[in-house]
Amino acid sequence: MLPWTLRLIAIVVVVLCLFIQYMIPHGWISLGGIFFLWPVSGLMHLVAHSVKLPRSGPVQGSRLILITVSHLLFIVAFLLQCDRGDGPGSLTIAELVDKPPPAWWPIAFTTNIAVFIPVLVTWVLLLAWPTGLPAPDAGQKKL
Repeated sequence: MLPWTLRLIAIVVVVLCLFIQYMIPHGWISLGGIFFLWPVSGLMHLVAHSVKLPRSGPVQGSRLILITVSHLLFIVAFLLQCDRGDGPGSLTIAELVDKPPPAWWPIAFTTNIAVFIPVLVTWVLLLAWPTGLPAPDAGQKKL
């Protein structure tokens, strides 16, 4: 896949996640997300997916898998954002399907940060990927 395509996909993923978060009514916990956590995480996602991409040539192999996993984890982290206001707590994915959140899911601000930890790991791996070198599996012979 070409680098410009991957950058475009990253932009679409971030815009879609932010759009969903801003369109769902929220309570008090989301005030931190609206003004800090969500925009910063969107910017970090774009940076992590753009900085180390080559200017030209296809991206493939394990690097492409890592990029895909990072996007999926980013989407899941946004869907698992919870909130509590004056009424009962809410969960983004539950709000999208018009259902109450499951009783076992913790409604707390720390949960909103914890669901981003796997995404953060993928960002670190993407940023640590050496530039100018082929992917680790590029030089292996196929049997």
